[in-house]
Amino acid sequence: MSAAQVPAVNGSAGGMGLESVNKITQLPVVESTIGLASDMYRKVKDSNAMVSAALGAAESAGQTAVNKAVEVGRPVAARLHGPIQRVDSALCTGIDYVESKVPAVKLPPKEMYDRVMGAVCSVCGYGMQKINEVGQLIGKTASAASEY
Repeated sequence: MSAAQVPAVNGSAGGMGLESVNKITQLPVVESTIGLASDMYRKVKDSNAMVSAALGAAESAGQTAVNKAVEVGRPVAARLHGPIQRVDSALCTGIDYVESKVPAVKLPPKEMYDRVMGAVCSVCGYGMQKINEVGQLIGKTASAASEY
């Protein structure tokens, strides 16, 4: 199913207005992953006419199934609207908490990677420095002991 064919999550196309889903999909790492997956799918689909036809048919069947599920599930969703909204609200609170405690989740994936690698390199550098200092100390001690 292409991005244009995915049913709306909030508002119009029978969605339930799940703010938590919107918040999660707007996290840079999730947004980037969705973009990469969409690009990969598009490349696979465009790679061959037969693959394109097969995936087009699968998209059409999937869209039909989603439309039917939305139609059948609408009465159930209407009855569960209150509990679903409470769960959505709790999820939003949890996402906000994580964003406040771990601000890195709001960073683009490349910047997050660079920061993590910088921290790892810093720790490794510190560890190597200490290993060298211990080695020098052992060398001095061995040298002093051999003089006696």
